[in-house]
Amino acid sequence: MTSASGNATGLEILLSTLQSSYDVQNTLSILQILDELLSAGTVKRIRYMISKGGSEALLHTLINMTRIFPPNYDVLLPLLHLIIKVGQRDKRFGQKAQEIGAINETLNLLKHSLPQPKYVTPCLWVLKIYATSVVTGAALGKSGITRLLFKLISPYTTRNTKAVRRAVDNGYIHRLLKLYQDWHQRDTQNRFTSIHKALLNCIKNITNIQAGKKAFLQADGMRVLLSASQAYGSSPGLQPVIKLATQVMRKCHPKQPLPLLTVRSCYSFLLPNAADSQPLACSSMFPQDVIAMKEDDEEQDDEDNIENEEPVCNEDDDDLETDLTRLRPNPQLDRAVEELKQYERLCPELTGYFQDSGRNPNGPSGGCILNPSKHKTKKMHLSMQRPSVDSSKACIQTVTGEERPHFLSQSWSIDSEQNGQHAGYKLSQMRREMVPFHDPHVYTMMAEKTRSASDYKSLAFPDYWGHISPVYQEPLTGQWSGHQRDKIFEDIQRLVSPGDILNKVVFDADSLPLVTSEDDISLKFYSHFESGNLRKAIQIRKYEYDLIMNADINTELQHQWFYFKLSGMRAGIPYRFNIINCEKTNSQFNYGMQPVMYSVHEALCGRPHWIRVGSDIYYYKNHYCRYNAATRGKKEASYYTLTFTITFLHSKDVCYLAYHYPYTYSTLMTHLHLLEESLNPDQVYFRHQTLCSTLGGNRCPVITITASPGAQCEQLRQFWNRQYVVLTARVHPGESNASWVIKGTLEFLMSNDPIARSLRDSYIFKIIPMLNPDGVVNGCHRCSLSGEDLNRQWSDPKPDLHPTIYHTKGLLSYLRSIGKTPLVYCDYHGHSRKKNVFMYGCSLKETLWQARSSIDTATLKEDIGYRTIPKVLDKISPAFAMNRCCFLVQKSREATARVVVWREIGVLRSYTMESTYCGCDQGKYNGLQLGTQELEEVGAKFCAGLLKLKKEEWSCSKQLITEDGAVFDSDNELPNDRRVTPSDGSVDDEPPCSEEIDYDTDNCTEEDDDSIDLAAELSGTSEDELELDKN
Repeated sequence: MTSASGNATGLEILLSTLQSSYDVQNTLSILQILDELLSAGTVKRIRYMISKGGSEALLHTLINMTRIFPPNYDVLLPLLHLIIKVGQRDKRFGQKAQEIGAINETLNLLKHSLPQPKYVTPCLWVLKIYATSVVTGAALGKSGITRLLFKLISPYTTRNTKAVRRAVDNGYIHRLLKLYQDWHQRDTQNRFTSIHKALLNCIKNITNIQAGKKAFLQADGMRVLLSASQAYGSSPGLQPVIKLATQVMRKCHPKQPLPLLTVRSCYSFLLPNAADSQPLACSSMFPQDVIAMKEDDEEQDDEDNIENEEPVCNEDDDDLETDLTRLRPNPQLDRAVEELKQYERLCPELTGYFQDSGRNPNGPSGGCILNPSKHKTKKMHLSMQRPSVDSSKACIQTVTGEERPHFLSQSWSIDSEQNGQHAGYKLSQMRREMVPFHDPHVYTMMAEKTRSASDYKSLAFPDYWGHISPVYQEPLTGQWSGHQRDKIFEDIQRLVSPGDILNKVVFDADSLPLVTSEDDISLKFYSHFESGNLRKAIQIRKYEYDLIMNADINTELQHQWFYFKLSGMRAGIPYRFNIINCEKTNSQFNYGMQPVMYSVHEALCGRPHWIRVGSDIYYYKNHYCRYNAATRGKKEASYYTLTFTITFLHSKDVCYLAYHYPYTYSTLMTHLHLLEESLNPDQVYFRHQTLCSTLGGNRCPVITITASPGAQCEQLRQFWNRQYVVLTARVHPGESNASWVIKGTLEFLMSNDPIARSLRDSYIFKIIPMLNPDGVVNGCHRCSLSGEDLNRQWSDPKPDLHPTIYHTKGLLSYLRSIGKTPLVYCDYHGHSRKKNVFMYGCSLKETLWQARSSIDTATLKEDIGYRTIPKVLDKISPAFAMNRCCFLVQKSREATARVVVWREIGVLRSYTMESTYCGCDQGKYNGLQLGTQELEEVGAKFCAGLLKLKKEEWSCSKQLITEDGAVFDSDNELPNDRRVTPSDGSVDDEPPCSEEIDYDTDNCTEEDDDSIDLAAELSGTSEDELELDKN
C-alpha cells in the first residue's frame, strides 16, 4: 500500500510539473520519464495515468509548447507521441481537448507542419483521436478541418504518380466514389458543396493516369457522377460541382474511333505522275482499331497528353517575318517571258485581238477599226439558248416526277398528296417570279458537263431551282446556360446505358443504298449530288442521328462542309442531329450561327429560300479521336461535335441542310452564261474565257469586265491604258460565302449604277470567280483533288497538280511583264471563327512594329495606300469592320496568294477579304446573321471602294456621291506609331475566336483545373456553414 501511494504521489508531481512548465528542456525530460513509465507497463498504467489527470496535463503542455514560435519539434514530437498513446485509451479525450482549448492549437500546428510530412502524421493522429467525440468532431468541422485535409492530400493526387498508383491499387477510387455518393444522398440541401468539390478534385487527379481511368470505369464512376450531376439541376451554386464532375466524366470516357473502316475520303482521284507526287495526307498508318487497343496500353500521365489536343493557329510574334530581304517586296518573274506570252490570249483587250473571234493576232495595235463587244462570239455557249415554252414544260414534268431523265432520277421527291399537275402549276408560277440570273434549264445543261470524282447523276433541287433571299433578316440565335452540358450528358448516357441506343445505320456512302421497309419511320438521307457531303448517318435514338462528314478527296482531313438531303420527317417533332467529326477547336456555332435549310414544300408554296434553322446549337469536343499521321501516331487528335435540333414544319417534306448557303460550280457557270446574255455590248465589255482545265477536267473561267471603247483612236488608247484590278474567289471550296460575295461584285460591275459605269471607264477587271472548281464539285472543304490546300501553293505551283494557281500566277506575272501590274488584287474568302467582314493586307512597317524589331522603321519608305480600301469599306459597307483588319506578314503564310502577289508581283494593295459565315457584332447588322443578300452587298460595296483610288474620277458626277459619299471622305494617314495593328489582328486564315467560350466540359488541363482555394473559402464561410444536418 505504501509503495502504491508513493508512486501515485510521484506521478501526480510529474504531471503537475509538466502542466506548469514553459521550459523546453524540463518539459522534454519529464516527457521522456513518462514515456519510459508507460512503455514498461501495461494498459492499466495508461488508465491509471488518465485517472490522475494525465490527459489534461498533456493537453495543457501542448498548448504551452505550440505558443513557442517557430515550433520546436524536438519536444513536440515526443509530446504528440504520448498524447496518441494516452488519448486512444481515454474515451473523453476529445471532449477534454475541446474544453481546454487544444483544438485550434492543434490545427495551427498542422498548418505549420504541412511542408514536412513527418510532422504532419502525428498531428493527424491526434486530430483523429479528437474526432472520436461527436461533439468535438462537429467543432473540428466548424474550424475548417475538412478543407484543410483536402488541401493536404490534393498535392499527392496531382503530381505524385507513384502515390496515385498506390491509391488506385488500394481501391481508393471506389471509396472516393462511395463517399461522394454518400455526401450527395445525405446533403439534401446542398450546403456542403466545398466537400463535394474536394472529393471530385481527388477523383479528377487520380484519373490522370490510365490505371485511374480504368478503375473509375470499373467502379461504375460514370453512372455515379452522371446521376448526381443530373440530380443537381440548374442551381447556380452547384455549377462548380457539376463542372468538375463533367470534366472527370469526359476525361474518363473511353476514346473511340469513328465508326468507319477508314477516315480517308470514300472517293479517290488518281493524280498525274502519281508515283512522283505526294498528297497532303498520306494513307493512315494506324487503323481505327488501334485507337482502342493503344488506350489500354497507355500508362502515362494525362498531364503529358495535354499536347494531344489540336494545336490552335500560331499567332505569336515569333511567326512574324522580320528578315528585310524577305519582308520587302521584290517583284520578279518566276518564268521566262516567252513562256508568259501564252497568257496574251487572256488579254485580248490589250491588242484588239480576240482568240475566239478568229481575227489576226498580228493586227494593228491601235485597234481603231475594232469594237470587240460587237464582234464577240459565244463559242462556249452555242448550244445553250434560253428554253422554249415546250422545254420549260419538260423541265417541270421532270421535277414533279412525271417524266424523269436519268440525270434527275434521284434529285428530289414531294409529298404524294401533291399530284404532279398541281406541283407543275406551282412551279410554272414560280418561274414567273424571276430568280435573278438563274435558269433551271441552263443549270441542267451546265451540270451535265460538270465532272466529278464520284460521278454523281442527280441534282439537288435548291441548286436546280435557285434561291431567292428572304425579305427578312435573321438574328443571331441564343444559347441557354447549361444546355450544352445537358447535350453532353445525353452523349455520356450512351456509355452508361448502351441498351437504350439503336445504333442503326440509315445512310452509308461507302456501300450500296440501304433497303428499308415501308413502315420504317427513320429519316432518309442522300448526298450524291454536286457539292454534297455526307458520308454516314446513324440513328442513335428515335429522333436523334449521328452524322459523319466525308474528308476532302485524297486526304483524311478537312471536315467542316456538309450538304445533304433528308426526307421522311414528321412535323412538330424535334430531331437532334450530331455531326461528330468536326476538326476545328472552336466555331461560330457557339456564338449565334445556325446551319441553313431549304424546304421543297416551302419552295412549292412560293418561298424558295435557304433559311437559317436550328435550336440548341452547340459545338464541343467529343470522345472520338484519330491518330495524327504527321506525328506517326504518337499523338491523338480529337474530333468535335456540332449538335443542333430542328423541328420541321411539314410531314414527309424534302429538305436540304448545309453548313452555309451552297453555291455550286454549275450555278456559277449558269450565272456567267446568263450575265453574258443580259449585257449591252455597247456599254459593257465582257469576256468569258477559260483560264485552264482542272485536274478533274472542269473549266476554270476567267472574266474580263470593263467599258466598251468608242470608235475614236483617243478613246481606244484610253481603253488600253486602263489599270487592272484582279479578283479571285473560292480557293477553299467550303467557303461558299466567297462565291456569294463575288456574285455581288459581278452583278454590280455589269449594272447601270453610276459608280459601276465609272469603274468600268477606269479599270479593267480580271475576275476568276472559282479557283478550285474540283473541290466545289466534289463537296470538299479546303483542298483540291491533289489533297492540298491551293492557297499554300502560290510560291511554287505545279502545272500538273495546281493548274488554276499556276495559270493565275502566270496571268499576273504576264501583266507585270508588259507593264500592267494590277492596281489591286483581292482574294475572297470565308471565315468560320470571326464575325463581320474584314481584310488582311501586307505592310512592312506594321509587321516590324508588331514584332518589336530593332530595325529603325523611320528610314524605311512604304506607301500606306494599302489602308485606303479597308478604311473606305469601313464607312460604306455595314458588315465591314476595320478594327478586325490586319496587315502583318507571317512566315507561315508566305505561300498564300496575298503575300506572294504582294512580294513577287509587286501589288501594293494585295488583300484577302474574309466574310463571316455567321453575322455581325457591330454596325447596321449588329446581332444579325448575314444572308446571301448581305454577302452580295459586300461584293458591290467593295467595288464602290475602288473609286477612292481614282482621284481624277471624284468630280466626274455628283451622282456618284449620293449614296456612297463616304468613299471620298477617308483619312489615309498612318502615323509612325507602333500601335496601329489591332491587338486581335492575325493573318491566320482561321485564328481562335477571341470571344469567351464555355469549355467547362472539355478535358481537364492544368489551366482549367479548378482547385480549391481554402484561404478564400475559409474567409467567406460562416461559422454555421459546416453544422451537420441532424435530420
